[in-house]
Amino acid sequence: MCRAFLRCLQTELPDALPLRHEDKFTAGVPDLSISYAGCTSWWELKYADPYIQSPKLQRYMCQQLDRRGFLCRYLIFRRGHADKWPRQIRVVPPHDFPHWLTLGRVISSGAFDYRALVRYIQEIHERHHHQHSIKS
Repeated sequence: MCRAFLRCLQTELPDALPLRHEDKFTAGVPDLSISYAGCTSWWELKYADPYIQSPKLQRYMCQQLDRRGFLCRYLIFRRGHADKWPRQIRVVPPHDFPHWLTLGRVISSGAFDYRALVRYIQEIHERHHHQHSIKS
């Protein structure tokens, strides 16, 4: 899942610089950062089968990054289950994580559409860059 997403990101958005941070020595630090268009975003990747958890330290760090103006989001890949719910990619702000099933933004439903996810990431980076370049 992560590898396929990163391959798509590198193909579709070659100027982006993704850095993986997930390992046992970086507790609380989001799994991935993506730098593009003068902005760095932070992403905590979760695979919901069908549910997920986020340790307290992880939630705290994601909330602190987001509150301080660094875009930080949970990127949730939800495994589909026959007739119950479709496969889905959902982006959720840290403060909405406890209600991730109903809040956040659905990027794709029915399949893991990595291209749609890359387009979303490109849009938020470009929007963030534009908003901050106006203030300068």
